[in-house]
Amino acid sequence: MKLKAETLFDRVSEIKDPRIERTKLHSLKDILVIAMCGTICRANNWEEIADFGESKREWFASFLELENGIPIYDTFRRVFILLEAVGEIQLII
Repeated sequence: MKLKAETLFDRVSEIKDPRIERTKLHSLKDILVIAMCGTICRANNWEEIADFGESKREWFASFLELENGIPIYDTFRRVFILLEAVGEIQLII
Protein backbone atom coordinates (compact mmCIF):
# COMPACT_ATOMS: atom_id res chain seq x y z
CA MET A 1 0.00 0.00 0.00
CA LYS A 2 1.35 3.42 -0.95
CA LEU A 3 1.48 6.05 1.82
CA LYS A 4 -0.24 9.28 0.89
CA ALA A 5 0.73 12.69 2.29
CA GLU A 6 -2.89 13.25 3.31
CA THR A 7 -2.67 10.21 5.56
CA LEU A 8 0.35 11.63 7.37
CA PHE A 9 -1.37 15.00 7.77
CA ASP A 10 -4.52 13.32 9.05
CA ARG A 11 -2.45 11.34 11.55
CA VAL A 12 -0.62 14.36 12.98
CA SER A 13 -3.86 16.36 13.06
CA GLU A 14 -5.22 13.85 15.59
CA ILE A 15 -2.50 14.77 18.09
CA LYS A 16 -3.44 17.34 20.72
CA ASP A 17 -0.90 20.14 21.04
CA PRO A 18 0.26 20.27 24.70
CA ARG A 19 1.89 23.70 24.39
CA ILE A 20 0.56 26.96 25.85
CA GLU A 21 -1.09 28.96 23.08
CA ARG A 22 1.00 32.11 23.57
CA THR A 23 4.27 30.17 23.22
CA LYS A 24 3.54 28.62 19.82
CA LEU A 25 5.72 29.96 17.01
CA HIS A 26 5.44 26.85 14.84
CA SER A 27 2.46 24.63 14.13
CA LEU A 28 2.52 21.18 15.67
CA LYS A 29 1.92 19.72 12.22
CA ASP A 30 5.07 21.42 10.87
CA ILE A 31 7.17 20.18 13.79
CA LEU A 32 5.92 16.60 13.56
CA VAL A 33 6.18 16.30 9.77
CA ILE A 34 9.73 17.70 9.69
CA ALA A 35 10.76 15.42 12.58
CA MET A 36 9.26 12.34 10.92
CA CYS A 37 10.83 13.10 7.56
CA GLY A 38 14.18 13.82 9.19
CA THR A 39 14.05 10.57 11.12
CA ILE A 40 13.21 8.60 7.98
CA CYS A 41 16.23 10.25 6.33
CA ARG A 42 18.45 9.11 9.23
CA ALA A 43 18.62 12.25 11.36
CA ASN A 44 19.68 10.91 14.75
CA ASN A 45 19.14 13.84 17.10
CA TRP A 46 17.30 17.16 17.38
CA GLU A 47 20.18 19.14 15.85
CA GLU A 48 20.24 16.86 12.81
CA ILE A 49 16.45 17.11 12.45
CA ALA A 50 16.64 20.93 12.52
CA ASP A 51 19.53 20.87 10.01
CA PHE A 52 17.56 18.51 7.78
CA GLY A 53 14.58 20.87 7.92
CA GLU A 54 16.77 23.81 6.94
CA SER A 55 18.33 21.89 4.06
CA LYS A 56 14.86 20.99 2.73
CA ARG A 57 13.18 24.30 3.59
CA GLU A 58 12.02 25.00 0.04
CA TRP A 59 10.46 21.54 -0.28
CA PHE A 60 8.74 21.74 3.11
CA ALA A 61 7.45 25.23 2.27
CA SER A 62 5.57 23.72 -0.68
CA PHE A 63 3.16 21.90 1.67
CA LEU A 64 3.69 23.14 5.25
CA GLU A 65 2.84 26.51 6.81
CA LEU A 66 6.33 27.40 8.10
CA GLU A 67 4.99 30.78 9.23
CA ASN A 68 8.13 31.36 11.32
CA GLY A 69 10.53 29.22 9.30
CA ILE A 70 12.04 25.91 10.36
CA PRO A 71 12.00 25.33 14.13
CA ILE A 72 15.34 25.23 15.93
CA TYR A 73 16.56 22.00 17.52
CA ASP A 74 15.41 23.02 21.01
CA THR A 75 11.85 23.49 19.76
CA PHE A 76 11.76 19.90 18.49
CA ARG A 77 13.21 18.65 21.80
CA ARG A 78 10.76 20.59 23.98
CA VAL A 79 7.70 19.61 21.93
CA PHE A 80 8.56 15.92 22.00
CA ILE A 81 9.23 16.06 25.76
CA LEU A 82 5.75 17.57 26.24
CA LEU A 83 4.13 15.04 23.89
CA GLU A 84 5.74 12.18 25.79
CA ALA A 85 4.67 13.65 29.15
CA VAL A 86 1.00 13.77 28.14
CA GLY A 87 1.03 10.40 26.39
CA GLU A 88 0.43 11.78 22.89
CA ILE A 89 3.68 10.31 21.57
CA GLN A 90 1.97 6.92 21.19
CA LEU A 91 -0.27 8.34 18.47
CA ILE A 92 2.79 9.11 16.36
CA ILE A 93 4.31 5.66 16.61
